[in-house]
Amino acid sequence: MKIIKRNAVFAGLALILITIIFFCFSQSVYSQGRKGFANPDKESMDKLESEYIEQVAELMKEYGCEYGGITMTKVYETDGSRSYKVLIHHRNLSFFSREELAELEKRLTEFSEAFQNAEFTYGFSYLS
Repeated sequence: MKIIKRNAVFAGLALILITIIFFCFSQSVYSQGRKGFANPDKESMDKLESEYIEQVAELMKEYGCEYGGITMTKVYETDGSRSYKVLIHHRNLSFFSREELAELEKRLTEFSEAFQNAEFTYGFSYLS
């Protein structure tokens, strides 16, 4: 009888502990998901961002930087606004003058018009 009672207490404590762990984990995942943004057009934004990167890659081919890296970091603010940092990596960028880089940035900005109120920042990396 004593062993059965001890096993029942152990099983009860284990069940309570598992329930607490599950509750904490599920609330953590839930809150992280809810902290994002409840934007119904997230899929269309993802598609638009992919198309933007493809357009940037095509533009870079025109500038002789075909196999460069393109990094696009996005930040969604709590007020619903978005900002993007686009970093382009290619060794040939080291040969560009300031004017050529400014022209490239201007052309990149033209692609970003589809993003409406999003803020874009551009950076160029050419370390070898």
